[in-house]
Amino acid sequence: MKNIKYYLVIGLSAVFTACTDLLDIEPNNKITPNELFNNPNGAKAFMATIYRDLPIEDYMFMPGTSGEGGFNNPTGNIGLLWYANICEEAVQSQWGEQSPGYVIRADYFNHGYETLRNINLLKSIIPTLDIRDSEKKELEGEAAFMTAYVYFYLAEKFGGVPLIRELQEYDPANPGALVVPRSTEYDTWDYVMQQCDLAAAQLPKERSDRRATRWAALALKSRAALYAASIAKFGELAPMEGEAVTKGLAGMKPENAAYFYQHCIDASLAIMTESDHKLYKPNPASPKEAEENYRSIFVNPNQTDGEAIFIKGIVKEGSEFASSLNYFIEPYQTQGQGKMSPALNLVDAYEDYTDLPGVRSDAKVKTRVNDNYSNAGFDTGYTDYIKVNKDTPYDLFNGIAYGDEKKAKDARLWASIILPGTEWKGTKIVMQGGVIQPDGTELYRVPTTVTGKDGKTYYSLGGEKHQVSGFWPGDGTHSMSGFLMRKMISESMPAQYHKTTLDYIVFRYAEVLLNYAEAVCESGLGDKTIAAKALNDIRKRAAHTNEIELTRENVRNERFVELAFENIRIWDLRRWRVLHTLMNNFSHDILVPMLDLRDTNPSLIFVRKTTMGASLNGPNSYSISEYYEDVPRNAINQMIQNP
Repeated sequence: MKNIKYYLVIGLSAVFTACTDLLDIEPNNKITPNELFNNPNGAKAFMATIYRDLPIEDYMFMPGTSGEGGFNNPTGNIGLLWYANICEEAVQSQWGEQSPGYVIRADYFNHGYETLRNINLLKSIIPTLDIRDSEKKELEGEAAFMTAYVYFYLAEKFGGVPLIRELQEYDPANPGALVVPRSTEYDTWDYVMQQCDLAAAQLPKERSDRRATRWAALALKSRAALYAASIAKFGELAPMEGEAVTKGLAGMKPENAAYFYQHCIDASLAIMTESDHKLYKPNPASPKEAEENYRSIFVNPNQTDGEAIFIKGIVKEGSEFASSLNYFIEPYQTQGQGKMSPALNLVDAYEDYTDLPGVRSDAKVKTRVNDNYSNAGFDTGYTDYIKVNKDTPYDLFNGIAYGDEKKAKDARLWASIILPGTEWKGTKIVMQGGVIQPDGTELYRVPTTVTGKDGKTYYSLGGEKHQVSGFWPGDGTHSMSGFLMRKMISESMPAQYHKTTLDYIVFRYAEVLLNYAEAVCESGLGDKTIAAKALNDIRKRAAHTNEIELTRENVRNERFVELAFENIRIWDLRRWRVLHTLMNNFSHDILVPMLDLRDTNPSLIFVRKTTMGASLNGPNSYSISEYYEDVPRNAINQMIQNP
């Protein structure tokens, strides 16, 4: 086993493996570390393998699966389908309500430590390399960044974990020597901070490739420190008991929060004041321009003029290294599977535009004149439904339907979600959940035809199956909410398996601004003026002209809409310790366009419902015990289990 210190074994799909039986075999082909790292292709192969194994929840991520812990899933299943569906962002069109505690789990513990072994191997090799000291320094910084990333993800899931800081040697006569007990959660997060600082100090500020930079390391620190601070501050909202809690392996003391908030503030501010990173096109001339600018960030992530801080490439169309994003997300009318149904819960969070200073504007979608937002479904007793032109149902979201165009919805809604009646790939996307028949009875999610008072025949769901993209019953390829996802999919890419090669933004500048704003708001540390400006700069990029105050509610809502579908919301809810209350007997809210045939001139009305009315699974709940995942244990390694 000691040979691993001196020889690098090139495998089939990975440069290294941690499997004991494989390492016991004397390799046929050996090259020294210097031979590998002095060969550009060898060095790139080694580094690319570790980068590939970082726990980045991108388009290739499938939580709940084994193998690589859910990452780099070759089947093309999209993590976006799952993480958005286990919070309020969306509902899954095929399986309906999903249990957050079940779906979020993935067999990452062992895979994470395999990756850490490869990183520690790299660390042990660097001093022996025949390269310049400056190059060694960069490699050490890169190894520290990778170490921080893996431990950050382990800490999110498990709390305190064993900290293995250097390469271990296996002695068959004493396997117990490899056993390392769990560190406290505080020490685990603090180690992440240390590794981020080391990486930031030794990595270059700029690189021509997608490898980590100083700013990527600080962006990681900003995100990780905010998570750690939240665990300390809000842990009491989800009280737990047991040995792991009493020994500090799961949870931290409230007094630890300020330490990590300060780390977040420092890392974020360094990016804000010292780097060239900035918001992409921060001053749009109109909401329409803001919509186009915001959408461009995700369709052209390599051309964001500094918004993207760290990018993972999704390459090689037609292979397992390309995703199937368009295939799973696109509307049924354009050959997609339509499996992502953004929920009304999210749509309601996007504000109207207003000139009123200091406060957020109305958010919930207005469907009735008296602004009654109950999800009671259709009721013939309600005579105040807002009538919408059946040919332009999107008028509900631009204010035209109720005579106030100033009440148009936030540009990020239009950029992120396919609204009823809008176009995708030149096709008008039809979303109709049913009809109100001439006698006033509701016909919901029943494909048939109905004769109106005008003598014409109407499709109850807006057309035949291939002509519509929503509400087809018993079918997992149509929207269940009245909406489909638009953010992150490209109109230039086909809706086919392994045909989406859209790169993934891991860290972007807007998140850093939001991290800073939240850390200042929650801790009282830092500069409140700078924090408020950071919050409002993001809103101005979305064409808002008023400024809002720096409050917890405002920061959290802005994170919800700005970072939607970026696999961040579920982690925000976990770190704020509100997931068990939010997802308590929870069903998603949906918005159903209904063709009202009670008049001779039919129009659309929009009816608020929940997924329970769509006969989907649910409701679902989330348990306090699920904030931490089970720590794998075996006969040798009897680690203390989580609550």
